[in-house]
Amino acid sequence: MDCQQYFLFVLDCKIDWAFKDDEAAIPLSKNAFGLFFPMTNGRCRVSGIVSEEYADKDTISFDEVNPDFAKDLKMDITLSDPEWISLYHAHHRYVAHFRKGRCFLAGDAAHVHSPAGAQGMNTGLQDAYNLAWKLTTVIRGNAEEKLLDTYHEERLPIARKLVHTTDRVFGITVSQNPFVAFWRVHVIPRLVALIPKEKHLRRFAFRLISQIGIHYRNSSLSRDGSRGSFPRKAPRPGDRLPFTTFHENNELINIQDKVKAPAFHLLLFSKNISEEKIKAIRALVDQYSNVIRMEVISFSRSTTDLYEAFGVQNGGYYLVRPDLYIVHRSAKFNVEHLKAFLKRIAILS
Repeated sequence: MDCQQYFLFVLDCKIDWAFKDDEAAIPLSKNAFGLFFPMTNGRCRVSGIVSEEYADKDTISFDEVNPDFAKDLKMDITLSDPEWISLYHAHHRYVAHFRKGRCFLAGDAAHVHSPAGAQGMNTGLQDAYNLAWKLTTVIRGNAEEKLLDTYHEERLPIARKLVHTTDRVFGITVSQNPFVAFWRVHVIPRLVALIPKEKHLRRFAFRLISQIGIHYRNSSLSRDGSRGSFPRKAPRPGDRLPFTTFHENNELINIQDKVKAPAFHLLLFSKNISEEKIKAIRALVDQYSNVIRMEVISFSRSTTDLYEAFGVQNGGYYLVRPDLYIVHRSAKFNVEHLKAFLKRIAILS
């Protein structure tokens, strides 16, 4: 899939301006935009758009960029001492298939887009993590090869949405339409200024830019992955394991610290579950010891908030993938249901 192409420069130079040296800036004007990422020793990574006359060129010089850059942005800045400069053709593309037989694509090989939102690195890392645990599990003989098909299934929709979103955002950033330019210069900065002041906006922006809000609820791995009744706010199969803290041995613990090992993790909430049933689930986990670890979370005053956050009232469990995504949950304690689910998603004992 191919989208519009833009032409930008990327520059490493010294900068003299009125802004702080430890804060990035994205100034917008009617006819231009810039990206400023301060580094050390007064240097800055600078990016901006150039005209289509550079479409057929491979290089650009500092002297071609510098004279009009500050004027177009209507900023009192001075660029000097360039260390390097590069012409950047910002394509918007993603592949049709993340997997073909033994070949897998990830990162920029699978999707490229504009620098809007600075999403490229996070997306590439998530591609790699999603693929790595599946490859490892299959190579070690702990899952059927069909597990690898879910890499394309899960990551293609993310790439498609990312390319479309960044294309729209970048289009607004560089559009010469008078109405869009008015919004870009006079309205959007005021809306952005509200983000640090509003808790919900701040949380939304963080989840969006960091990409921890991405989910795989429609993945075949998550399908039919919930048994029993859970509150609507409880995390669902396909969601990332939420950052939730509780006290253990007088220390504040993040539940994510319990699932750092490269394996599936069964979080067993043991409230109102007999010791006999716990032994039965432990025996099952021992059967899958090459791929699953278990953490028993007893009910106490210190874990009340944890039980509430996960919507567990009378015992149950969550199964978490090696990449921190929930794949299965149950409010009912049934060993056979868990075993059947593991077989369905191609995990081998």
